[in-house]
Amino acid sequence: MIDLKAQIQKVLENNAEFLAKPSAGESWKLSMGLQDLENVLREHIEDISKPQITAVIEKLRARAPLSKEDRDYLRLWLVGDADYYVALENNYQEWLAEFNRLIEDLKKVDPSKTDFSSAATLRAKVLDATRVLGDILFFLGQKERIESFVDSTREIDPDEADLLIQILQGKISSMEC
Repeated sequence: MIDLKAQIQKVLENNAEFLAKPSAGESWKLSMGLQDLENVLREHIEDISKPQITAVIEKLRARAPLSKEDRDYLRLWLVGDADYYVALENNYQEWLAEFNRLIEDLKKVDPSKTDFSSAATLRAKVLDATRVLGDILFFLGQKERIESFVDSTREIDPDEADLLIQILQGKISSMEC
């Protein structure tokens, strides 16, 4: 059985250590703890919804129509992480504004007048733009995953049903290992 409480406690302890002594090493430890917690939560969600997804698999095998609730469980298992992330994320507009501000700074550069200091400052802004763009790309990638899922499951033909069964059974099998 998954010990969700212990994993949350580990992240809280790692965070306290990071706040007490901020460093790359402590942030790495915190990051690893968060990744472990995310995995535990995924397993927990799969564990508590396994009976429902097993019923969905049986409906897919029988080529029976899926109810809205069945589709919701299918969505949860296949793109639930993206779904909840996109719904929760509230910094996207700020990221766009920050990225555009950094690009505007690039437009103002006169390459013939860049000395060491201005080139180093510009390089730092490019690094910041790259970081912000990474956040933007991750968010948009999750939105596209959801859109693709919705499009591909609007109508489920027999081949798609077989593929979904294979994917879901693979997830169930990995839980049992």
